[in-house]
Amino acid sequence: IVLPANGSYRISVEAADNQTVGPFTIGLSELGDSTPIAFNTPVNAAIDLIAEVDLYTFTGTTGTTVTVDYSTPTVIDRPDHVVRLELVRPNGTVATSTPSCGTTGRIDNALLDANGTWTVRVRSYEFWYNCGYGADTNLLTGLYTITVCNALPCPP
Repeated sequence: IVLPANGSYRISVEAADNQTVGPFTIGLSELGDSTPIAFNTPVNAAIDLIAEVDLYTFTGTTGTTVTVDYSTPTVIDRPDHVVRLELVRPNGTVATSTPSCGTTGRIDNALLDANGTWTVRVRSYEFWYNCGYGADTNLLTGLYTITVCNALPCPP
């Protein structure tokens, strides 16, 4: 979210499970710099902190098709990190988004509709507690590999 002006803002929190009491965590941070990512080149990285967002940028041309591949290792019969992948246009709007509760995630064959710098956002899946692993906050951090491909199949 890009705030339109300096000043005070309010954040409202609502429990997804409709419970009125219990512990919760909220994170607020300014997004850091993005990392340029070359097409068809896997990048190994990690979400180290709860609410961390990793950003990767590439130059896109209208009419180009890209695929974003994500994988995370299995740790004790569950994924190391559950993810939401977002492909963001040069103007800051989300072109497409997909969550994954498993060890792989993919934005498949996204047709770019603008020229300029596109961003891939990697963050923890906001409904992680519905993934079937219980309320395990370890799912909110972990190792992953990401590849942005402009040709299929994506390299391993």
